[in-house]
Amino acid sequence: MPLNALYGYYVFDHLEEAPRIFHVSLFLGSVGLVLTTAFSLHQVFHDQMTLEQTLHREGHAVTPMNVQLAMAISTLPIFTAGVAYTSLWVPALGFVLELLIAIFSCIAIGSLVQYFLQALGEPPAPRRLMRKVPKRRWWCGSLCGGVNDLLPALGHFWSKEPHRLQLHDLRFAFRVVAFFIWSYVILSTWQAGVSMVPTQVERVPGGWCVYPKPIGNTMQVILIVFAISSTFVGT
Repeated sequence: MPLNALYGYYVFDHLEEAPRIFHVSLFLGSVGLVLTTAFSLHQVFHDQMTLEQTLHREGHAVTPMNVQLAMAISTLPIFTAGVAYTSLWVPALGFVLELLIAIFSCIAIGSLVQYFLQALGEPPAPRRLMRKVPKRRWWCGSLCGGVNDLLPALGHFWSKEPHRLQLHDLRFAFRVVAFFIWSYVILSTWQAGVSMVPTQVERVPGGWCVYPKPIGNTMQVILIVFAISSTFVGT
């Protein structure tokens, strides 16, 4: 179903026409929204109370930036669940939901990477810590003694022999995450833009709506595969 065929359609205006599966989805969505909000708010309040005690004990004037990044991640599921629940009632918001999930997931991964890298401390602390890391084939998969299960082929170039982690390994890993963030958001934006192109929508005898796609099927498949592959790189 093309998204542009759903503009101006609100399920609560046609509730009697909605199929039974929608009522099941509405119930599950309501339960999911309540549970997500409850667990997220509980985590936020718990972290805030613990943080106040830590700031007072250590003498911080304001919350450190890496802690702010970590706390911001706890609130992202609330906004995502809210938009997902709204999309049940306003189907045309589906493209907003896809783009929102892409942006929030990139924020979460980028913030966590920044948090872990800042936890290494200021130079020369990172270099000293890397000397204490055991030798492993880090860029290989877990079956070969590494930790890189999603892109184990990198071990052929970066971990032919067991070695300690070096600073250039951390920099390369950060660039991989940056590549994921840029590619995932750009491709999600492109797909959302394609879904919003105002083309002529026709109803076929079976009741389904079809429309001429702005891009060919081959290009669409390539973009989807590349978007999914970028999630592997980021993870």
